[in-house]
Order: sequence, then structure tokens, then C-alpha cells
Amino acid sequence: GDSVAILDDAETGTYYIVVDGRYAEDGDYTLEVICPDNKADLIVEKAKINPQFVQPGQSFQVNFIIRNIGNSNANTSVLKFYVSDDQSLSDDDIYIDSVKVNSLVAKGDTLITQMLSLPVIASSGSKYIVFHVDANDEVDETDDDMNFTSAYFTIPDTGLMDCSSAINLANNELYTGNTFLNGDSIIDNYSCFWGLPNKEIIHSFTTEHSGLVNMEFSESLEGTTFVLLLSACNENACVNTFGIWNPEDTSTTQSFHVTGGVTYYLVIDGNSDMGNSEGEYSIRLKYPTECPNPVITAGSSVNKCDGDHGAYLYTDWGYPNFQWLKDGIEIPDAINSGFAANETGLYSVKINENNCINESDGIQVTFSPKPTSAEIAALSDTTFCEGGSVTLQLSTGTGYSYQWTNNNDSIAGASSLDYEAGTSGIYRAEVTNLSCTIKSNPIEITELHSAKENGDILDISKDSLKSWWPFDNWGIDESGNNNYAGIFNANQTKDRNDKLSAFSFDGQDDYIYTSKLFEHPDTFTISLWFKTTKSGKLIGFDEQRFTETSTNYDRHLYLDHSGRIHFGVESGTKHIISSTASYNDDSWHMVSASLSPLGIKLYVDTLLVAQNNSVISGSSYSGYWKMAQGKLSGWENDPGKEYFEGKLDDILIYNRELNIDEIEILYNNQVLKIYAENDVICDVSGSTNIIIENSEPNIQYQLKNADENSLISEIILGNSATISLTTGIINETTNFKIFATNLKTFCSKDLDTVITVFINNPISPAVNIYSNKTDNEICVGDSIIFGSTVQFGGSSPVYQWQINGINTGSDITTFLTNSLYNNDIIKLFVTSSIDCASPKTVSSNEIIVKINDLPDNTLTINGSTDICEGDSTIISANANADYEWYLIGEDR
Repeated sequence: GDSVAILDDAETGTYYIVVDGRYAEDGDYTLEVICPDNKADLIVEKAKINPQFVQPGQSFQVNFIIRNIGNSNANTSVLKFYVSDDQSLSDDDIYIDSVKVNSLVAKGDTLITQMLSLPVIASSGSKYIVFHVDANDEVDETDDDMNFTSAYFTIPDTGLMDCSSAINLANNELYTGNTFLNGDSIIDNYSCFWGLPNKEIIHSFTTEHSGLVNMEFSESLEGTTFVLLLSACNENACVNTFGIWNPEDTSTTQSFHVTGGVTYYLVIDGNSDMGNSEGEYSIRLKYPTECPNPVITAGSSVNKCDGDHGAYLYTDWGYPNFQWLKDGIEIPDAINSGFAANETGLYSVKINENNCINESDGIQVTFSPKPTSAEIAALSDTTFCEGGSVTLQLSTGTGYSYQWTNNNDSIAGASSLDYEAGTSGIYRAEVTNLSCTIKSNPIEITELHSAKENGDILDISKDSLKSWWPFDNWGIDESGNNNYAGIFNANQTKDRNDKLSAFSFDGQDDYIYTSKLFEHPDTFTISLWFKTTKSGKLIGFDEQRFTETSTNYDRHLYLDHSGRIHFGVESGTKHIISSTASYNDDSWHMVSASLSPLGIKLYVDTLLVAQNNSVISGSSYSGYWKMAQGKLSGWENDPGKEYFEGKLDDILIYNRELNIDEIEILYNNQVLKIYAENDVICDVSGSTNIIIENSEPNIQYQLKNADENSLISEIILGNSATISLTTGIINETTNFKIFATNLKTFCSKDLDTVITVFINNPISPAVNIYSNKTDNEICVGDSIIFGSTVQFGGSSPVYQWQINGINTGSDITTFLTNSLYNNDIIKLFVTSSIDCASPKTVSSNEIIVKINDLPDNTLTINGSTDICEGDSTIISANANADYEWYLIGEDR
């Protein structure tokens, strides 16, 4: 094809052009060189179309720069626009419009922004706008062939979207919607994202000015809800996709560039495979103002050393034009969205949009001389047991600052020449002179494992762990061996712990590939969790990394249509071991398989379900571990499909055989627990057992008298199950510790937990009760309070009151009632919280309550009730009691 190059502002002299071929190819060529003269010469640069997708009949914006690179002024001319299927102008291209280009001085330029309308006759597909400056040949130029350039855009295929009910999003107004209640399930696939079958809601908006729209979006659904930006009412015109990727977040703020006057659409949609993603959301748009407000981001450090590559700075690429400045002065030809700053200075960018020019805040970039040196040395052995350490010493020049790091993470407060390293990792010292920081040589420190402490979760030594994908951080290999897992089309979903860190596969084209090549592994254990109602390959070793046709594949785990699990290894002959039970029951299961000199074994949920001791190797070829995809032709019980449908999580690969104890650790997430079977002995002497639940495999445990610092009892090997160590006879309160030895690292230590066993003599609790009434005698309806006195009840005794042998009242020391009957019997039972109380529960004395009836206070008048003033009458009381007479209405 044709190739064009411009050497601008060339100085007088001799130049050379070398023509050479790639891959030792030779060929014919023609070469034309146009040298400068005294004429004008117009070219078109930085042509850009917004938006990227344009439908026939839709308006769009073009931005470009006209430059006069000649040595004479250029008079007024015309630039014409054409729609083309390629980058060159031909007779069948469609003319759109034209624009006047004002006169330009020599070496001058002008920025032009123009709105155009795409003709309806244009067909879909990849297209170009061809720009032809001086289209009417009005300027006498050095080279008319350079008057053309083009810019790419796409006419989308016809879509299904119906935007007649699109909800308008006004400027800076919060909208709350609900896709479950108000959405329609019409669009599943968009040009920028496939597989969103949930209900969607369509929004529209049109801004007056071009510029950045700031979007605030929030939702608290368990799955991921996406916001898709479209530049037309067409799912094939998707410009960008936004979402809240971190399941712990509920909101996101994003920005994107739009063209003023163009109607855009935001579609809220989701995928149920990622968890429920239909429901309530809220969204707010803040439209661009007339003047742009560019912001610079540093893509690399702005603190540099002399001789380093420049600091990469960038702003939003959607702006129509850019002009970078250093210390307030325009940088020639720095007119892209990004810029590499190679000198010390304050850098900013200037944007011209909507006929308004605005400049960003500046970012300071600094270059400084490198420190003279940075060398570290270890003053003792770099491998030690837990609790040990090594002094690292830095040698460098003077006048610098220092920072120690471990695995590239800064260590807080470690800023002196020496550092005492006590944990595993790769250590360096960073030495800084002003803006320039250099790193020292690395030193790897290894802290050997001794034993897990009380309350620790058991795990398996990571020394043999070659790959581990828990999917908490997408496909990152958490083993530290950088075997990245590429997730192809699979969707993140909830795992067995209700956490969004597993992947769901559709059985069509979803799979996981890995990045590291392995040489025919013949000693390994693979373990993973799966959930399915279908069949297919879970994991396998394959000579092909992706989905290319493969002739070598084995060491695979797969399910047949009945749900049985098979582990296949080929060593000249295909060998398969299989489960008898089915596991495609839509429940989570852990499957593990191993190949070693001891044979092949298959475990499901910690149970050894099949083994063959005669198979000790697989086929000899180099390959990759691959999940949820792969051929099985020729293998027994082949499900007849290459893709697995279901869910996978927590995939681990070890380079050794794991034993049953370690399989149980993987499955149970076991916690080490240490306690005394009985920490109080109620006698003058006695013995008990110290219990270790979920003991750590390969660890020797021995009991130690912490008071005397002497080892006692036998040595017992941990096995991931419960073990016990006997104290022997003790006759006083004694503190015990566990002495643990790791048989792999030969590191020993006392575990932190101190177990105290108390020797206590038995004691006898007692309780006495009383009331607040003399002789325990009250009238009918009166209240009475019963109190208690307890001996040896402990810090938290339990109280139980009784009336006539029936439990009543709550667990309290006093009891109040007004509903007793004559001769009711009150009693209290107290259960002591003291371990050596004997008996634990004692009863109180009994109180018999006497209830007296109230006297009859009926009055009798012996005479007339109507009497004259000064007369008298006799009133008699019927009760046999003491009397106090009073007149109603008067004080008594």
C-alpha cells in the first residue's frame, strides 16, 4: 500500500531515506520526495469524530486542525467532508458538507469544530469521514496530495431497542428506579457487553454543551448491575460500560465525554448469574458547563531520577483538542491527550471546547540526580524459626533518606540504616535523593513455621502450593507464583459462604485459562469446589492454553451425565478412577485428586472414593491447567460436551500428594483449640487432660509444666483430629503450656496459651430466707418481700423461688408477691457457680405465711338519720376491733 510521512520544519541539509523489508522480503517500490518551496502547504491533523457510533440521520461532531506547513500564507479555502468505506477519497464516496477555512499564515494553524449529519443512505459497518482541505484548489500549494486525512467511526447494525419510553435524566437531579418493578427484558446483548438477560430500564439525556458528564450511581443489590452508555437508541452503539465491581461498595462516580446536541442513552441492566441484580437503584448526572474543566492524572511517578523515562501525564481522551504547557509556556506539538514530561517543571493542559479555552491545574514533575549507591547485607542467617530475626544493614552515601520495604510494601517507621527483619519476604531498602529513589539489591528472608497457636485456622504449608485461585481478586494467583487465571466470559457469582468470589459458567463458551507452562507434572494434588446440575470437565491439563484443537490432554476431573466424578490420567493407556455416588445435585462439593509415586486417588468432601496404586505418571508433554473447558473424546463416560455448566471456586494445585488429614483441613477450615478437659480439681490432688482440637499435622505436641519449665507426658503427633495430653497427678494449682515441634522445619516453641488447672477443696453452699413482715403475717391483698442470704454461691449463682413446691419468680435474690394464700410455703433453691461446691444446689429454710382476713367495717345507725341541729344519734360499728372515728370530708 501507500505510505506518507512528513518531516516538518526541516533544516537545510542532506537527508537519507532507507527502504528495507521485513522478514527478508524484497519488492518493487516507488518513492517521491516533495521538498519545501516558497508556496503554502495545507494539511489536516488530529481529525476526530464524536460520538464513535453514529446512525443514519443522526448528528455528530468533527474536530480537526488545519495547518499551513508551507513557507507562504494560504488564502481562504474550502474543506469538504465525505463518507467513505476506506481512508481514501473515491468517486463513489458520499459528500456530506463543507466548511470555510480562513486564511492561514505560514506555519500557522486553526482548530475547527463542526456538526454534521450522517446521510440516511449510508449502510452499516466501519466507515470513515474523509477530510479534503482546499477542495476547490484555491490555494497554490507545494503538495496537493497531502490535503486529505480521515477519521474512523461505526454505523451500528439495526437493533431491537425501543426508546419511546426512555426516562429523561435532567441535569443534577437524582432519579430512583427499580428494574425489577419497572423494567423490560428485551435486550440481552450489547456491543460492549453480552449476557445481560435481566430486566432493563432505558434513560436518555441531551446536553447543551460538549464535555465531561459526571455520573453518580448507587445500588445495594447482591449482584452487579451495569450502566451501559449508548450514543444512539441501539444496543449495537454501546460506548462504555460502568458498574460497581467491588461487592462491598454500593456507589460509584464515573465521568465520560459527550457531544452537545447528541442524545445519549443509559441502560440499567444485569445478569442473574452474578447474584440478584434486579431492583432499586439511583442515578444522577451533572452536565458539562460551557467551559471545559480538564484534570490531569499522572500515569506514573512524577518524582524521577535523571535519565529516567518521562512521567506520563494524561487527561480525558474525549476532549476535541489538547495543548500541553510547561511552566505556563505551550509545548510545541504536545497536542495529544497524554504527554511524557522529560524535564523538571509544572505541567498543565489547555482545552478548547465550545469556543471556550480553559487550563487545568498543574502537576509538578521533578528530576534529580541518583543516589551514589544502595547495597544491603544480612549480618546473620536469613533463614530462622518463628520468633527469630536478622539484622539487615544498608550501605549508601550521606544526605539521603531511607525506607525499608518487604515484598515492595513500605514498612512503617523503618527509615534508618539498619532494620531487624523478623518475618518472611523479600526485603529492599529505598534510598531517596530529593525526587529520585533507587532500590537496593533484594534479600529474601525465610521465617520457618513452628506451630499454629490456639484459635488459628489450620492450613497447609504453602511451600508446595503452585497455584491458588480463590477468586477474591478475579484471576490473581494467591500462591505467589504468578500463574494468572484468565476468565473468559464467565460471570462472578456467590460462593458457598455467600460471598461474591466464585465463577459461573454457561456451558457454551465460558472457561478459564492459565498463564504458566508446566512440564508433564507427575506429582500433584488438585482441589476445587464445584456446584452443578449438569456435566462437563472441571479441570484438566492440556497442551493448548486456549480453545485450539488439542491432541494431548489428561490429568482431568470431569462429571458424566449421571453426576459421577471421574479422574483420568493417561500413560500409554487411559486410566480412570470414579466415584460411585452422583454429585450434580446443585450443592457445593469439594473434589480433590492426586497423582504421585503412590498412585492416583480421588476424594469427594474429604472421603477417599477411589484409588489405583499402579498409575504413577501421566502423558509426557508440556501444557497448561485449564478449567471448565476441554476435550474428553476417547475417555470413558465422556459427557459429549467441551464446556462445563455450573460454578467453580477455590482451585488449588500442589506439587505433592496431600494426605487425608490435609484434605480435611482444606474442607473444614478447621480452628485449633486448646483447653483443659477439667480445669478445676475438687480434691487435695488429681489429674486431668489437656485437649487439642484440630491438631496440626506434622507437629509433635508435649505438655509442659510452665511453673517448673519442665516437660511432662508423652509426645503425641498432630493429625488434624482431637488429641489429649495428660497432666499426671498434681496437688496444687498448676500452669501448663504446650511445647510444639515441627517435624518438617525442626522448629520448636512454647505455644502462647497458658492453661491453669486449679486444686480446690470442696465447699458446702448454704442459703437462708426471710421476709419483711413480723411473724410473716399479712392481711389479704398486702405485698410481702422475701430476701435471701447465700454462702459460697459464687460470682453468678442461680436462684429459683418456690411457692408450695412450684417454681415461681425470676432468677433474682429477692422475691415480692401480693397473691399468697394462708399457710402458703415459700422456699428458695440456689445453684452455686463455684466449681467445687458440693452439693451444687442447696435449699433454704421454709417460711409459712399467715394471711389475716380484713375486719367487717359495716356501720349501724340506732335512730333517725335525719336530726335537728343540736340533737344526736348513735352509730354502732359491727367489727370486733380497735376504732378510729372520722367524718367523711374532714381531716382524720
